[in-house]
Amino acid sequence: MLSNTSPRSLDAHDHHVLVVVDPRQPAASAPLLVTHAQLFRATDPVTCTVAVLGELSPSIRDDLLEFLEILRDGRPIPARLSIIAASTVQDLEWAVAFAPQGDPMEDSRGQAYAIAALHSLRATLNAAATPPAPAVSVPAAPQLCGTYVGQNRMLVRTCWNLPLLLPADDLSITPALVLHGTFELSLQRFILRTLRAGDRAMDIGANVGTHTILMAQAVGPTGHVVAYEAMPDLAEFVRDNVTMNCLAPQVTVVQKAAWSGEATLQFTGTTKYRGNGSIRPKSDEYLARYGADEFRQIEVQAESPAVHDARGPFALVKVDVEGAEPEVLLGLEAMIRGGRIAVLVIEYLHWVLGADAESRLLALLAAYRDKYGATFAQLDDHGQEHALDLVAIATHRHFPDLVIRFPAAAESIVDAVA
Repeated sequence: MLSNTSPRSLDAHDHHVLVVVDPRQPAASAPLLVTHAQLFRATDPVTCTVAVLGELSPSIRDDLLEFLEILRDGRPIPARLSIIAASTVQDLEWAVAFAPQGDPMEDSRGQAYAIAALHSLRATLNAAATPPAPAVSVPAAPQLCGTYVGQNRMLVRTCWNLPLLLPADDLSITPALVLHGTFELSLQRFILRTLRAGDRAMDIGANVGTHTILMAQAVGPTGHVVAYEAMPDLAEFVRDNVTMNCLAPQVTVVQKAAWSGEATLQFTGTTKYRGNGSIRPKSDEYLARYGADEFRQIEVQAESPAVHDARGPFALVKVDVEGAEPEVLLGLEAMIRGGRIAVLVIEYLHWVLGADAESRLLALLAAYRDKYGATFAQLDDHGQEHALDLVAIATHRHFPDLVIRFPAAAESIVDAVA
């Protein structure tokens, strides 16, 4: 058992990470070991202890060293990483700790929290460094493989060790998830750094639910996630992925478009790049980028996401709706004004928005700044924020993940929880 007593044998100035490994099923602990390897350098004051369940024989130690070398993908094993028998772990205090329980859902939940804690530790070290340690863009897991399960579906394991069903013929997110187990990694890291157990979140433009299930894992059974997806076939993937991960009680899937109010909309569905469906007609620039795509027109029902206000306040609302962001933000205005949203993350791509939508979006951002004291930031590869002003946003015009924080909303959430 672990206690709150600091270990005598470890450097008190280091941050200590414990990863328990079962030699019979080492893959259960692999995501933590890979994340540690990618986040921390040999010069960081972070000690990683790998505790082996059962007997630590020379052969098991050699096998584990070989396993670590594979996971570290060419990175040397640092002096601050040690291998011990789990039976010797006692009277120790750890900044981050993970031990497999043998239950896939419990292990997935424990991995998500521990990986989020590793990112928080990295953020703490970055904040204390002068100058800040340089960020390195790396995947969060070794290359993974997908399995075709029939009916145009692929089954993959994400880098957060969560199973996910994907359309096999999709050319947008399926290739990345099959090869690397992740998509929009910086945003996923931000989600894990932001959400806590009991929080409320929205995933507006959920696609197949890649971010939805990660949000649901983070908020746990006492929290809730509302996921909007307008395309019927993709909404079905969201429902199946939520159910497959045993998260249905804490997720509401809405098969509608999020909008400024109730409406019936003509929607352009994309056949090959599934995540690019939109109420906006496809521009010449889109056709130049995705010339192989095919389109179909469908009619979808729309509503304001504020109909879920009673579930809030919301710690995080993510909006990725392929150019309809201004309409969605208008639908959220009452919640923002009432301090019911702490953080918005929106996609701001000028070539997707078009001139009219971009000018409306900039006007909304200016109003948020002037009326609500909102601040803006972009995410780096580690999911950490770097401040932006409105001039930089209007000049650069390309932010896959633009973070908008509302100070009043944050205070409202704290008051509500208290």
